Parts: sequence; structure tokens; C-alpha cells
Amino acid sequence: MGAPVEPRVAWTTLRGAIIQDGVLVACLPLIRFLQAAVTAILAVAGALPTLALAAAPTAPLANQAHIQHRINILHEDFHVLNAHAQAGQATQISLSINQLTQEYQRGRVLEEQRRLAKK
Repeated sequence: MGAPVEPRVAWTTLRGAIIQDGVLVACLPLIRFLQAAVTAILAVAGALPTLALAAAPTAPLANQAHIQHRINILHEDFHVLNAHAQAGQATQISLSINQLTQEYQRGRVLEEQRRLAKK
């Protein structure tokens, strides 16, 4: 290999020799580099490599069950996003405020009755 070669040629030539000589562990970084180089192509000289895929991968279409599952996970992790839980919490807060208000008003009525009874 006295001249520059493509990564694929280097991969096929060197990997066989490395395995045959039994120095696989020592040359593992080189093998990993060649594996990455084989899967990457340069669009423009000096640019970062991009994966050499035949076609761009497509995301699977989500059905209603998957969408609902994702929403349920979000609601478990982020309780603020759960509108039903917020409505329940708002109802609970409203009931507690109502009870406190009624107790305060009863206390004022009882105090007024005691004050009038002392006269």
C-alpha cells in the first residue's frame, strides 16, 4: 500500500491481514476507524462526512395507540401537562378554600353572638 487507497480497499486488505496475524486487539482502533470511513462519504472536500445511505430512513407512522402511549408517558413525567389532573387539583383547592371561608364566617358569627350575649 505505497499509494493512497480508498477506505473500502484498505478495509478489505488490512482486516484480513490483521486477523490472520492475530493482532486484532492491538489494531482495533484502526479497524474501527476504517469501519467508520467505509460508511461515510464526503460531500465537499474538507467538509464533515455524512453517512453513505442508499435512501434516507423514514420514521414509522404512529397509530392512535402509540400516540396515546406517548401522551400517557408525558403526563406521568410532567404532571403540569395533564389537564385532567389540573382540573382535579383546581377542584380540590376550590373546596379547601370554600371550607376555610365557611369556618371563618362561622367563627365570626359565633363571636358576634357571644358579644351580643354579654351585653
